[in-house]
Amino acid sequence: MSDIRDSPARFASDLQSLREEAGRPTIMRLAETAGISKSVVGDALGGQRLPTAKTVERLVTALGADPAPWLERRSELVLPPSVQVVPVAPEQTAGGPTLVGSGTTDGSADAPSPGPEAPAPLPPPITKRRLLTTAAAAALVSAAVTSGIWFGVGQLQTADDPYAGISDGLDPMQTVCRDDAVVAASEMRTRETQVQLMYSTSCKAVWGRVTRYDGAAAGNELTMSVYPAVDRDSERGQSVSAYDVQSVYTTLGISPQTSERWCGLATMTADGQTIDLGSELCI
Repeated sequence: MSDIRDSPARFASDLQSLREEAGRPTIMRLAETAGISKSVVGDALGGQRLPTAKTVERLVTALGADPAPWLERRSELVLPPSVQVVPVAPEQTAGGPTLVGSGTTDGSADAPSPGPEAPAPLPPPITKRRLLTTAAAAALVSAAVTSGIWFGVGQLQTADDPYAGISDGLDPMQTVCRDDAVVAASEMRTRETQVQLMYSTSCKAVWGRVTRYDGAAAGNELTMSVYPAVDRDSERGQSVSAYDVQSVYTTLGISPQTSERWCGLATMTADGQTIDLGSELCI
């Protein structure tokens, strides 16, 4: 295992290599041997997120390897980078420390003492006309400043809102929707495939993902579609197809009503045939 530019995806790739070295046991067999669910095994091998320490220990042991170096490597992936604190020395001059507000470096004052100050002139008397003029000017300034503040706040809210441009058909990995995305539904399907529906609460968006672990991606196709449960042919539905890939995901489908149900369907090709990967998966 290499620690160069390590990442959860590289960690999962090495887990898959370990699986190959162990004779490529099926997902179901691995789940039974390790005592974990098939979806957990699929997630660990998929690389979308770093598996827990418990999953790593059980999965690596089931594959006949020593889990210790894998657990150490996982710990390094989750630890934040160390921060080196460099002390800042006080500013020095040739004659010693400089004191703020002093005339010289040793704090002594070389400038002559100022003489007695002349008395300040008395302010002009405040007339009624001057008082009214000042009040009117203050009101105008206050109104202008308040309008400017509200205008500026409105502009900032529009410019800084990361969800302002979220819409159907966007790549979820290129938006902030991925930051709070959760796997809302996940099932292992026929021929060692995994079908998932992702959901972002902040974006109110759904997208689907299908992953194959049969080692037959080359020359074959994966297809995934998501749509509102009440209308499979809805214009809001999203679909994706790709060849020679292990995993594909759809673009965003916006679901403004939290009570609205969405479903997904997936297919793949193998040995020249198109295979339906089970019934609808819905959330």
